[in-house]
Amino acid sequence: METCVGPHTYIIFTILFLSFAYGVHIFEPDSISAQCIALIFALSGLYVAQKLIPRGRLKPEGRAVFITGCDTGFGHKLALRCDQIGFRVFAGCLLPDGADAQEFSSEGSKRLTIVPCDVTSDDSVLAAKKLVSETVINEKLDLWACVNNAGITRIGEIDMVPMEVFKRVMEVNTFGMIRVTKAFIPMIIRSKGRFVNVTSVLARWCNPTGSAYGMSKMAADIFSDVLRYEMHKWGVKVSIIQPGAYGATTLISKFFNSDQVRADFIWNGMDEGTQQVYGRPYVDEIQKCVSDWVKYDCYTDNTPVIDAMIDAILSKHPKHRYVVGGLIASLMWPDIIRFNMFPTWLSDIPMLKSQKALGVPAALQEKNKSN
Repeated sequence: METCVGPHTYIIFTILFLSFAYGVHIFEPDSISAQCIALIFALSGLYVAQKLIPRGRLKPEGRAVFITGCDTGFGHKLALRCDQIGFRVFAGCLLPDGADAQEFSSEGSKRLTIVPCDVTSDDSVLAAKKLVSETVINEKLDLWACVNNAGITRIGEIDMVPMEVFKRVMEVNTFGMIRVTKAFIPMIIRSKGRFVNVTSVLARWCNPTGSAYGMSKMAADIFSDVLRYEMHKWGVKVSIIQPGAYGATTLISKFFNSDQVRADFIWNGMDEGTQQVYGRPYVDEIQKCVSDWVKYDCYTDNTPVIDAMIDAILSKHPKHRYVVGGLIASLMWPDIIRFNMFPTWLSDIPMLKSQKALGVPAALQEKNKSN
């Protein structure tokens, strides 16, 4: 299912869009609607074409990067890639003594340092900042990039998810990003470096059972946009990474390592009344849908996401937003993915269809029987 979008693809689409625009303009020169269509094709062609413009490349020597969420997933792989290309790497790990973090000892070089970092803790983040600050000063380096990658997800319909879970997801995905950013802003301003913040395409278009994750990522997305505006005067760049269906390559699938674990996690978080309303079969169907998504619809190689992160760190002119996840996601604006160009009755159709696939809660089944 992997999709690699190379320059040849962009060239082909640019030619197609501009050809359509020219054709419509020539054959219907007196039609206002036709000229509007031609303009849309022309602008689409120019939008795709700008992806082909070289943006330059910086050298990693003398530069350091700090990355959160390096125990597994994107962060782990990014830390190793940055180490391989010559950066001084500070890999923030929630469990620095865990088996995943300890893999850095054999896979990384002496340039890579594991930094204990719990993004939900002020003390932990400040301790990480102190370690990084002292090290870059002693080694006469610039902290060039801060990558806010740490994140978690929890699934379940709003009625099923306890407030504590909503708070926990927001604490990691949103407030964790803010906490780390505020701590490292002085060092990034000093180097005129950049922040690279990982959100998600679900920040723009979220599905049923994904409210906690989606709202946390949308908040992080808006925070990152405002950060970009405010950092501009300092010469600091901010890029947003929006991965698509890469759940199979992250901690998401590792944490929920079985259908039973996932179903039990949702069920045990519900109070007795809510359990009676929905019933265990409905919860089992939710976990089955998630399991099928991870098994059949997710990408199995997160290299495109890591490539986007590296580009955001090393490019002289990084993109403001990297939407990673196949041809459509790469060619189109995230807002188009969200369907905000269409009326809600139309954009709701696929969402309601996915909701229907979950079946019928126990209380509704009883009501339907009585009717």
